[in-house]
Parts: sequence; C-alpha cells; structure tokens
Amino acid sequence: MDIKIRNAELKDLECLIEISNRDRLLYEDRIKEVLEGDFLQFFVVEVDEQVVGFSCLVWKQPPKWSPRHPLPQIIDLNILEQRRGQGIGSRFINYMVNLAKEKGYDRLHIGADMEINPRALYLYKRLGFIQLHDQPRVEKWKFVDSQGKVFEGQDLVIYLDRVL
Repeated sequence: MDIKIRNAELKDLECLIEISNRDRLLYEDRIKEVLEGDFLQFFVVEVDEQVVGFSCLVWKQPPKWSPRHPLPQIIDLNILEQRRGQGIGSRFINYMVNLAKEKGYDRLHIGADMEINPRALYLYKRLGFIQLHDQPRVEKWKFVDSQGKVFEGQDLVIYLDRVL
C-alpha cells in the first residue's frame, strides 16, 4: 500500500465531497484560504494514487471562522469508511505531529466528535494524545463562505492534546 500525503488542490474537490458529503464551496474556500494566508494547511492522503482522506492543520485563527481554541489544532480528519483500520489515519496524524514539531510548536490539539466517530478518541489516545475532560462538550461553529452563505452547527467533542 503506497501512502502519500500532500497539499489539497482544487482538482481534489470531487473526492473531498465524496468522502465527507459536505458543500463543495466549503472545501473550495478552504483550499483558497491556504493560498491567501498562513492560517492553515489543508492536506489529502492518497493510497495508490486515490484520495482516501483529508484534514486541516490550523495554525492561527482564520478571520472567517468561529474561534478555535486551542491552536494549533488538527480539524476535519476524514478517512473513507472502507479505508479505516488500515493505519492510514495513524500515518496521517503522525505526519501532522511531525510538521508541528518542525515548526517549533510544543503542543498539538485535536477533537474527537463523539456523535460522528467515537472510535477516533481511542485512536488519538493510542497516538499519545491526552484527553482533557471526561464529558463531551457542545462545540458551536460558524463559517461564512466566499458567496456569503453561512454554515453553522454544533459538534459533541472531547478535546485532547499532545506534548511534542
């Protein structure tokens, strides 16, 4: 199995939508935000040249997003359901951990959405992340896309961090 991690590109949009079933403009804007500033990096993971997952590593608070605390933080880690359990997510997270170390950060944060993927909590713990609280917290979020469409929601999250 040949695993490659690279920056997301506009050509990846259809794959991102297939993996997450979310709005196209959301990911298009995110890719453009990477080009416009140093707030975040948006990655895809490929297996045998097929995009099977993606994630963002947020370094600074993007101006159009609701506040994210603490930073830096791994967000929106998505791996195709049929590819989970194959070590792809572990390699992907370790890649981002090493990148944060290289940039001089001493901690990295991640949240496990307990409604969407409760198994992620155990993966993150296995990879050295420490759970910061016992009960999930309601995390409200908001994002305004480039056409003014507002995306709002809430997640049930347990936050973890890792000393680098």
